[in-house]
Amino acid sequence: ITESSGLATDPAGSLYWTVNDSGDRGVAYGIGLDGTVQGTLNFRAQPRDVEAVAVHEDRLYVADIGDNGGQRDFVRVYFFTNPRANGLTVTYHAYDFSYPDGPHNAEALLVNESGRLFVVTKEREAAIYEAPAKPDREGVNELEKVGSAPSNVTDGTFLPGGERIALLTYSSVEVIDATSYEVVVSAPIPDQPQAESLTLSLDQTS
Repeated sequence: ITESSGLATDPAGSLYWTVNDSGDRGVAYGIGLDGTVQGTLNFRAQPRDVEAVAVHEDRLYVADIGDNGGQRDFVRVYFFTNPRANGLTVTYHAYDFSYPDGPHNAEALLVNESGRLFVVTKEREAAIYEAPAKPDREGVNELEKVGSAPSNVTDGTFLPGGERIALLTYSSVEVIDATSYEVVVSAPIPDQPQAESLTLSLDQTS
């Protein structure tokens, strides 16, 4: 793991998942509670710029949503059922998404309690985009802009209960209302070179 660019809690597997930023192959890393790599999940794809990872129930999402040059016609979210960090190469499925207002760079993928996907863009005037309730695996699904977001969001997660969302920036954690998308509380984070990973603890209490 050279540049962790997302983090997700997997209570069923008793581990965390992370992914590297752009330049890695199709792989996600399972991390144990002691911080050591337990193994990998590999898939035969060549992602362009993976920036986020998320877990909902028995499904792992790996989000190839980075677009620093603003040139991608669509972005892709891979997903895997019952993921295991056992080093095997597995079959993947994927959803393709486009924005209604042209390309955006994004580094955060959110999944609410019902399994709905959201992408948070990273620009100065950032926004939150909602995926269709049941994305189609054939063709490109159009995202819908549903609210504004803080600048420079690099990761995020819905908090227990689903009413609030925690978003990470390079300097703070911003907690927003999951309906109005307004910031309700903000806290600085310790200095670090490039903060890009945030998730809940396995017991969901921190």
